[in-house]
Amino acid sequence: MKKLQLIITTTLSLLSFSIFAQAQKPLTGTIKGKVIDKATKQSVPGATVLIKETQRGSTTDTAGVFTLIKINEGVYQLVASFIGYQEKTINDIRVVRNKTNYFEIEIEESLQSLKEVVIKIKTF
Repeated sequence: MKKLQLIITTTLSLLSFSIFAQAQKPLTGTIKGKVIDKATKQSVPGATVLIKETQRGSTTDTAGVFTLIKINEGVYQLVASFIGYQEKTINDIRVVRNKTNYFEIEIEESLQSLKEVVIKIKTF
C-alpha cells in the first residue's frame, strides 16, 4: 500500500511540475524578413527594422535579412528605414507564440533633393 501511495504521489508531483513548467513558457514569437529596394529588388544591408510599440529593433545583415526574437504575442507596427530611402510602415503584424512571421519589405528611394551648395575659395 505504501508503495502504491509513493508511486501516486510521485506521479502527481511530476505531472504538476510539468504543468507548472508549461505555464512558465513565454508567450513569444519571432518576426523575420528581408528589406529590399523596390525598384531594383536588391537587398538593403544596414537598414533599421523597428517594432513601433516596443522600440525593439534590429538592423539587416549583408543580405538584407533581419530577425526579431522573443516578441510578446500581440499586434504591432513594423517600421523599416534607411538613409536615402522613405520610411515604410507595415500595420497589423500579428505575433503568435512559437511562430515565425516572414515579411519582405520593399522600400523606395527618397526623391528629396538638396539645395544648391556654393563653395568659395578665400585666399589668405
